[in-house]
Amino acid sequence: MTLRPGWNTGMRVWAMQRVLMAKFAVPGLSQRLVATGDLMLAETNHWHDQFWGSCFCPKHEQVPGTNMLGELLMAIRAHHS
Repeated sequence: MTLRPGWNTGMRVWAMQRVLMAKFAVPGLSQRLVATGDLMLAETNHWHDQFWGSCFCPKHEQVPGTNMLGELLMAIRAHHS
């Protein structure tokens, strides 16, 4: 599949942000997100995704990922607080 121009230079973050905003517009989900307080939220994985999360496989465990999903969730949480 060919990705649309600009997808990897911000479009995918914009799209994920919109999806998360819609998801956490649901009151019950918003309340659960806000209930995490000021905890650092991180998407962890073992499938080498260092963009949306942080991979903990032996190759990446010493190199933290960007954790963009966690960053977006924390930003949405701050907006709802």
